[in-house]
Amino acid sequence: MYSIGMRLKPPLRTEELRALTQSNPTRDLRRLLWEIHRLRALVLHADQVQAMIGNNAVHMGGVSFQAVLDDFRARLDAEPAVQENRKLAREVLNPDYLRSRSQKRDDRER
Repeated sequence: MYSIGMRLKPPLRTEELRALTQSNPTRDLRRLLWEIHRLRALVLHADQVQAMIGNNAVHMGGVSFQAVLDDFRARLDAEPAVQENRKLAREVLNPDYLRSRSQKRDDRER
């Protein structure tokens, strides 16, 4: 699961991503860059949500806050990282999983 204290490398700027494309123009890199582009769009959407919250905006640019928030939630729900994390949380919180982990630990200690 994601941790707030997780150490990440500094984000790449658009210019750095372009330089990577030019120095290594492969199909695999192009696919990764499209994924980065998609995730950057999600970050911009999050920025729009937080800007509307910070300004107590009900409407911004003719769009209601609730519409922006609903769209953002739908995008997050569709994210593989979110889906995988929710699945892991369900598994970890499942009483059967907890019992099996406890049993495995007990077996190792014997």
